Amino acid sequence: MDWKKISKKLTDDHNENESSIVRLNPHSIGHMVNLSNDNFCLEVKGKEIRSKRVRKFLWENRKKRALQRRSAVLWSSYLEDDDISYVGVGALTTKKVADKMATYYG
Repeated sequence: MDWKKISKKLTDDHNENESSIVRLNPHSIGHMVNLSNDNFCLEVKGKEIRSKRVRKFLWENRKKRALQRRSAVLWSSYLEDDDISYVGVGALTTKKVADKMATYYG
């Protein structure tokens, strides 16, 4: 996995649009579900995030199952009210599974 290329794409898009979604496998399709929680999420003060910080987060978590999935995606989002940017991990799945997870996890 080319973490440098992936983190650059995510940060470039995030810093321009205040959010981003990057598929780790460009051929993955489906509906996105979030796999991150408070312990598995990068939190950065401010609107802009740095590629090096994202790369470090990915490297430290590279063995976690969520990042090993063929359908894994990285997401980022800026929350203006809190002035915090988040980076997390999700996966692409079928609509049925995505709907079931949304019902179960709220």
